[in-house]
Amino acid sequence: VYNILKYTLRVKHINTFSVYVIFLLICILSLLFIKDEARNQGLTFCAGAIIFMFVWIIVSNWSQRDIRYLFNCIFVFLTIFAVATLIQAFAPNLIDKICSIVLSDSALETNRAFIRERDIYGGLPGLTAQIGTNAFYMTLFVGICLIRFVYSKRKRKLLYLIGMSIGIFDLINTSKRGLLLFCCLMSVL
Repeated sequence: VYNILKYTLRVKHINTFSVYVIFLLICILSLLFIKDEARNQGLTFCAGAIIFMFVWIIVSNWSQRDIRYLFNCIFVFLTIFAVATLIQAFAPNLIDKICSIVLSDSALETNRAFIRERDIYGGLPGLTAQIGTNAFYMTLFVGICLIRFVYSKRKRKLLYLIGMSIGIFDLINTSKRGLLLFCCLMSVL
């Protein structure tokens, strides 16, 4: 969105924070059109986005080293989810044991239902209770791998290319077509 506003539409006074505020407003307005069943998830997402915005304001006074450390922590977190989803594709019982430790009882039952009914739902929830949440994490993982691939030195490019491949494989296995399309558009922009 930032690149479209800045370079395509040539908006002069735009920064990343204002793009995030616009995104947040769109999310909040979209809640008006969501059906009742999904409204709670939308509210949860918007609450998370607002918390992220406040963290962003706090982090804006951090040094580049602190911000790099934060993004490395996020990358490690997402890598754990990507590897778990990859393992779940081939050894679902192993990930089920981990899920029984980290998920609540209702979330674990939802996770198991997605695995049992994979031919109906068509997706892998990984270490989450929902396929959509896992797909969101995989989209972020692919995006960070893509950025690091583009800006890394030659030695690490192969590592991030493998990471992108795992993330895209996992994203395909979540069966969320919209996020897969977003990854394709993200790589082009």
